[in-house]
Amino acid sequence: LTTWDKLADEAAKRDLWGAAVAVLCARAPPLHPNIRHYPLPEDPAEAARVLYGTLRRIDEAGYDVIVAVLPPKTGLGLAVRDRLTRAASERPK
Repeated sequence: LTTWDKLADEAAKRDLWGAAVAVLCARAPPLHPNIRHYPLPEDPAEAARVLYGTLRRIDEAGYDVIVAVLPPKTGLGLAVRDRLTRAASERPK
């Protein structure tokens, strides 16, 4: 999870480590060709509606890492932030 201004660097770092990287955000900066952008609508209500399906598509595509930009801490943006934060947390082994 990152901010938009750090997105490209965070994704590039993980790409250099050899990970298959997906980026999840409304608009992506220029990215290395190995990195796939999955757009997430800027409107928090629309982002909340499509988030699970988008995460499922990324998972099914076999990406190792998702670098996501957190939405604003207001309204439905809070719900999207919560879901992304929970998805980013370490899972029990």
